[in-house]
Amino acid sequence: MRADTGPRAKPPAPSLTPGTARPVATGITRGFSAELGILVLALDVGAVLGLLYYFAVQRTGGFADHYVVLAAITAVLMPLVMRATGVSHRMRLSGWFLEATVLARAWVITLMCLVSLSFVTKTTELFSREAIVKWAVAGYLVQVLIHAVLRSTLHQLRAQGINIRYAVVVGRGQCLRDFSELLARNAWIGTSVVGTIDFDTLMSPHEPPDAEEIAARALARLEEILSRHVSDAIYFALPATDVVLVEKLAECLVGEPIEINWVPDLSSLVLLNSSVRELEGQPIICLSDSPLAGGRALIKRVEDIVLGTILLIISAPLMLAIALAIVATSGTPVLFRQKRGGLYGKPIVVWKFRTMRAHDEDGDVKQARREDPRVTPVGAFLRRTSLDELPQLVHVVTGRMSLVGPRPHAVEHDTQYGTMVDRYLLRYKIKPGITGWAQVNGWRGETEQVEKMAMRVAHDLYYIRNWSLGLDLKVIWLTITRMFADSRAY
Repeated sequence: MRADTGPRAKPPAPSLTPGTARPVATGITRGFSAELGILVLALDVGAVLGLLYYFAVQRTGGFADHYVVLAAITAVLMPLVMRATGVSHRMRLSGWFLEATVLARAWVITLMCLVSLSFVTKTTELFSREAIVKWAVAGYLVQVLIHAVLRSTLHQLRAQGINIRYAVVVGRGQCLRDFSELLARNAWIGTSVVGTIDFDTLMSPHEPPDAEEIAARALARLEEILSRHVSDAIYFALPATDVVLVEKLAECLVGEPIEINWVPDLSSLVLLNSSVRELEGQPIICLSDSPLAGGRALIKRVEDIVLGTILLIISAPLMLAIALAIVATSGTPVLFRQKRGGLYGKPIVVWKFRTMRAHDEDGDVKQARREDPRVTPVGAFLRRTSLDELPQLVHVVTGRMSLVGPRPHAVEHDTQYGTMVDRYLLRYKIKPGITGWAQVNGWRGETEQVEKMAMRVAHDLYYIRNWSLGLDLKVIWLTITRMFADSRAY
């Protein structure tokens, strides 16, 4: 028996044919990315220093030595901070808002460093506060303007076929088609697809899905494309389950002067919104991120406070009249209280105007049915017009609910449907609402069939994934206009 002499060497990965001539990319904008980066950085720094000189002279009548020192430190500090924070004119795949955000972060850090240095050296009193404040604001705006002009210029060049990058997309079925269409829709990034390779067509349905064979055939097809077309990048638009294939192909291409990207399709794994974060260079993909975080959460909260307060004040006389009508026709109590699911499923007590006669449900919460004998005459009108929901405006203003969001269900129904409807509990990733996208699309009322609840959940998740202030205003408008015309309200 032969003794084990240790771990075996990994066999060399297949590769493209070495020394093969490739089409050479040409164009006046190619080969000067580093120089263009230096030019843009020089424009940023030069514009900021020019503004410092202008505001100092405007306020003090001259450019004293301490302003000269400030200018010198800024000229050294700005490039270091911008490089560290990722400011780059080559943010081809990023949107304008992201670039403006990165610029803001770099500028704020630069200003904080300057203020700290001035505080330590006890020189803050030497500078005009008015001049420095104006400089801080104008300095950011001029950088945004420079980058906006550059971005617009590059967009114009790309529209004329200049500054175009060429890419090959390697993928599987729908993943491949979706990403190719994504690149086509976003022509402003200037990426033209010169070839595609679909793994699903490389193997016949009767052949076993052998990774080695697929990789070999993909390389042969890739060799053919690269020999005929200029290619700057390769995008692997593949499901997460094809990670082994991505690794094999990436190893084969490691020696090629071409950018390699993986666009993982996580649709089978993503529970809600996905986002990519980073920890010491390690990317972390969040599969169930809520879109209502940070600035968006603040916008929605302001919306709830402002609109909720206005609606609460306007509806106060109406609510008083409704309360008197309930007392006069069916006595007290005026309000109906029930535990329902709140943010992250935490129970909240929801208030509504009482629309039913007092009854004992013995722990079994039964939804209202058409012509339900428990509903009072006044209650029938309130339910049909959704006026029974008005007391929940108090919850909106106090922060337990939102004006728009997934409608909260009874805790007992959450327990029931949580195991019956796929991704049901994801609807509690945001605050529940008085009205929602599902309700204005007709999915309200009794859910005697599981399919109806599934449709309601599908609309709720659509709302969460696509939230915007405009969508909220649309839902509010549709709710108001359909108050007296919804046949499913009973």
